[in-house]
Amino acid sequence: MSDKQYDEMRIQLAQIRHDYLKHLPEELATLQAMGESLGDSEYDLDCLKAIYQRLHKLSGSGGSFGLKTLSAEASKLEQKVKDLLSQSSVQLDASLKQQLILDLAALMNTLTQAEVPTSVVPVDNRHPPR
Repeated sequence: MSDKQYDEMRIQLAQIRHDYLKHLPEELATLQAMGESLGDSEYDLDCLKAIYQRLHKLSGSGGSFGLKTLSAEASKLEQKVKDLLSQSSVQLDASLKQQLILDLAALMNTLTQAEVPTSVVPVDNRHPPR
């Protein structure tokens, strides 16, 4: 790979990371709103499945962009939601709903408390940053 191609790749990766971080607070707020929209007596299964899918995506993408704490917490919450979905008959009581909302809100806290890496570009000693 030429120096020019390497530099172009670094710029593209930096832009992708910037776009991801820019939209991440909105995604976390959407997840929290989805949790708050769940009914008190019965699961809105479509909404719960959508929460699960977003958490799955978040746990992977967070790790890809160096947000290890966010990724780990999203993965834990993803597993909780998966366990809920695997039950044959589940009703969402007020305390379970409240805990889910708190867990989703805590994801935002991991973002603000996390040490956000300055670069997602892999270190390559053959081509030091310019």
